[in-house]
Amino acid sequence: MSSRLIFWVSAIVRVSLVLLGTALACYFWGSLPGLLLGLFGMLLLFFIQLFYLQRLADWLDNPVAHDYRMAGVPGPTYFHVCISCDAATKKIRQN
Repeated sequence: MSSRLIFWVSAIVRVSLVLLGTALACYFWGSLPGLLLGLFGMLLLFFIQLFYLQRLADWLDNPVAHDYRMAGVPGPTYFHVCISCDAATKKIRQN
């Protein structure tokens, strides 16, 4: 499965779960509470994406110096980043 397909499937599943929760809340508690729950769910997804976007922006600003272990989240180790940088540097020098 390609990474692009995995991205779209997970995004569709997340939004579908919010829509299902909204529909169930509308059915059981009425329109206003259901729509408020749906709004809360979509805002939650929005802020999660902003968190990921901030992590990406931090990494793009300084990919080598950023240490994911300090943040407590899994990510590439310094060793892997250095190997990638060394390989890219060698390729540039060869050209």
